[in-house]
Amino acid sequence: MNFIDNKRELDKYASAYAAEPPPHSLKNLAFKHYIELFRKYNVTGHALDFGCGVGYSTNFLKSIGFNSVGVDINPNMIELARKSDRTGTYQLIKNSKIPFDEKTFDLVFACFVLLEMSSLQQIENALVEINRVLKPGAHFTALVDNANMYKYNWSAINTDFPQNKNLKSGTKVKVEFIEEGFAIEDYYWCQEDYLKVMEKADFELLEICSPLADPNDGIDWKDEVRISPISLYLLKKS
Repeated sequence: MNFIDNKRELDKYASAYAAEPPPHSLKNLAFKHYIELFRKYNVTGHALDFGCGVGYSTNFLKSIGFNSVGVDINPNMIELARKSDRTGTYQLIKNSKIPFDEKTFDLVFACFVLLEMSSLQQIENALVEINRVLKPGAHFTALVDNANMYKYNWSAINTDFPQNKNLKSGTKVKVEFIEEGFAIEDYYWCQEDYLKVMEKADFELLEICSPLADPNDGIDWKDEVRISPISLYLLKKS
C-alpha cells in the first residue's frame, strides 16, 4: 500500500486518483441516489463541481443534464481533467476564491471535499464562497463520510486502521483505496459540526440522505447493503 499525502504530494495524488472508480465505489453508490434527489427537488441548470478532481463528478453532472464546470485547488488534477475532457471547462481555485462571478450557478456540488479541510473555520470560509457564486434560492450539496465509514467493512475501501478507532470530530482519519493501491488521510467531522457551519454560511437544510446499496444490482457489496458510510447533504441558499 502506497501512502500519499494528498495535501502536499499533489502530483502523486492526481496520478493515483486519475483512474475511473470501480463500480462498487462509494462515489457511484452516491451518484445513483443523487439522480433521485435532484429530481425530487427539481434541481437543474448550471452546476459547479467544487473540488472536481480529474473531472469524474463533473462528467456525472453532465450525464444527467447539468451544464457543469469544475474547479479544484490541485493544478495537476485540473490538467488531467482538461486532457480527458477536451470540451469541458476546468479552472484552478487560487487564494480560496472560486473564479466565477457571484450569483452564477443553480447548483454547487462538493463530492468528498469538505472532509479534506482541517478546521471548521476553513469549511465555513469555503461555504461562504460557495454561497457567493450561487443564485438566490439555488442549491448546494455535499457528499461526505459519516461515523459508520470507520466501523464496518466496505467493498472498495479499507478503514481498519488504529488511528480510526477513537473517532472524534476534527481528527485525522486514514482511508485505503483497495483496488487503486494507495491510502490518504482526511478529517472526520460529525453531522452536528457540518450543520453548524452550513447554517453560519447562510444555508437552509433540505435533506440528509444516507443511501444503501442494492443487493440485487450485481455488484459485490459488503456492509453497504445494510449500513451507509456516507451522507448526502442537500441545502438551499437562504
